[in-house]
Amino acid sequence: MSKRPVAIVLAGGEGAGFRSEAPQAVCPLLGETPLSLAVASARAAGAGRILVVLDRTVAAGSPALVEAVRRAGAEAVVPSKPEGSAGSVAAALAVLAGDGDADLFILSMAYPLLRPQALTELHTFHRKRRAVLTILSAVAADPRGCARVQRGETGGVRIVPESEAAGALLALAEVATGIGLARASALAAGLRSARRKGAGRGLDWQAAAEALSRRGDRVEAFATPSPEDLVPLESLAAAARVRAALRDRVNLRLAEGGVTVIDPATAWIDAGVRIGPGAVIAPFCLVEGATTIGSGTRIGPGCHIRDAAIGQDVEVAASTVIDQAVLEDRVTIGPFARLRPGTILRRGSHVGNFVEMKKTDFGPGAKAGHLSYVGDSEVGEDVNIGAGTITCNYDGVRKNRTIIGAGAFIGSGSELVAPVRIGRGAYVAAGSVIVQDVPDDALAVARGRQAIKEGWARARREKIEREKCGSGT
Repeated sequence: MSKRPVAIVLAGGEGAGFRSEAPQAVCPLLGETPLSLAVASARAAGAGRILVVLDRTVAAGSPALVEAVRRAGAEAVVPSKPEGSAGSVAAALAVLAGDGDADLFILSMAYPLLRPQALTELHTFHRKRRAVLTILSAVAADPRGCARVQRGETGGVRIVPESEAAGALLALAEVATGIGLARASALAAGLRSARRKGAGRGLDWQAAAEALSRRGDRVEAFATPSPEDLVPLESLAAAARVRAALRDRVNLRLAEGGVTVIDPATAWIDAGVRIGPGAVIAPFCLVEGATTIGSGTRIGPGCHIRDAAIGQDVEVAASTVIDQAVLEDRVTIGPFARLRPGTILRRGSHVGNFVEMKKTDFGPGAKAGHLSYVGDSEVGEDVNIGAGTITCNYDGVRKNRTIIGAGAFIGSGSELVAPVRIGRGAYVAAGSVIVQDVPDDALAVARGRQAIKEGWARARREKIEREKCGSGT
């Protein structure tokens, strides 16, 4: 092979059934998009240079899409006018001037489930048959709406648009997918001929196959062994089916790597998530983004985790939310806890039910058992935070920090009004409102003195009864 293949990825316009504010090319698919999946497949199949052809209207309305192409390591091509996929391929070929002898993948974002292996097999078949153009085909249960593949008795194929098919041709089940591989110079010549003969606007690039066959070039079709991967992304309903297929792939890959996914049908884990062997994922979990989960960690049912770094042997109990936080080894958390961005739970710490933390460095062995809010805080080693404790971090203008020294004990129902510092080994009595720093090893008590009035409640009830009788009610 003289050089690496080149890939043209066709984005096309927005299908009539795809009703979404975001472009179809960036439809979220378990941490991926049709764009990122197509580029990744092309690269995994050996493509060097990758061109992504964008619909002019879509590109103009979404500068972020053009930037997404650049971030994916591809080049954006925007044709000057809409002329169907033939015009899109021609626009990309114009950019590729000088690469006429290159093998050229033509891909479509409409099939995000297509695996790199299918492209590798297509390339091998194309080279073996010495074809100038090879179409990826599939045997369809319902071929309606698709171009048919007519195979010759001595080899070679014709691609017959459905509008031109009749009788036996219309009954053929093998269809062209719009994906293929061609020699760049031959494809350019075939497109020129087809565009002169055809209508131009709206012409399918596969029309080049007929032109190349007429001039005696070899055109082939490679029937994919995995037609189930060719689910067209033509609507939001189809996007749901694609996500389900990707979910199954991700969960199978994790299982093969030693991760126990208890119910693969209800565990939604992004493709980029990394989980160590021995970890367990309970049903109804959603794990997103650049999350990493260490070996031996257990994620309980109903948890939502995004962009988090979770260490080894961590216990995350049911219905816990972890967003852009770090959990070191042997942490326990939940159920019904929430970690907001910027929080770090150090090794061996414990966060219990109905505890919320934000921008907090929670020290090794520290504990906050239940019903507390700890925000913008630095909590030392082995601190105990009692139930109902609140760090009052917001003064209406600024977020202020609370610092709690190692070994301190915060009694239940306390309010720590930031900025404030609690010293090492200090005690805060339950129910205190702390507005001044507490020295090391001191006891802080900040609450009203209890007063008891004997018989007050009985006298009040008797007074209410008398008033009722006097009013006649």
